[in-house]
Amino acid sequence: MIDPQLYARIITARFGGIDKLFEAAEKALAVAVSAWEQDADQIGRVVRAHLYVEHFLTAYLEARTPGLNEIDNVRLSFSQKVAFLSPDDPVAGSLLPGLKRLNLIRNRVAHTLRADLTQDDANVFRSVGIYRAMKIASGDAQALEAGPLEVLESFARFAGSLLGAGASPDADNWSPVFTPDELEAARIDNHQELDHRLAPGEGREHQPG
Repeated sequence: MIDPQLYARIITARFGGIDKLFEAAEKALAVAVSAWEQDADQIGRVVRAHLYVEHFLTAYLEARTPGLNEIDNVRLSFSQKVAFLSPDDPVAGSLLPGLKRLNLIRNRVAHTLRADLTQDDANVFRSVGIYRAMKIASGDAQALEAGPLEVLESFARFAGSLLGAGASPDADNWSPVFTPDELEAARIDNHQELDHRLAPGEGREHQPG
């Protein structure tokens, strides 16, 4: 073990004196303090969203990929798990752009210690067709216009739920692969709903002109 006093003398000499040593130490401390004093709430929200999606992504792969059991024991990264998903997968394939961007943001946080999300980030999530369509259909379209971090969390909740449903025993009911009869019934329901909305005076009292 090095002698502490010997270490101090050598380090002081390397910096050219005690004043320059303290100056360098203060600069190093300022960098460390800046790195520590980031927005822990925002960072935590990004990490939570990433872990949440990964939990259900793992369950989905174990349920839907023959021979791939206990995937966590293999210690695959998030990106490696995403790589197992096929763009042709009727459930997970449509989520791929959002899943990749979520992982990119998580890695960006790890490298910079900052959770600075951009509108470009949010637009990737908003462009995921199945997510956007379900938000609009459920009457929650305003979630698409929220801030980038809120959109990330909204997408993560949706993606996790969809992946979780895809791993459940009734997974086929959640599949966006439809039979001709299902498509025809949906079209009929849609036309009936539209006709109802366009019916004049529906549900209104007559107002004298």
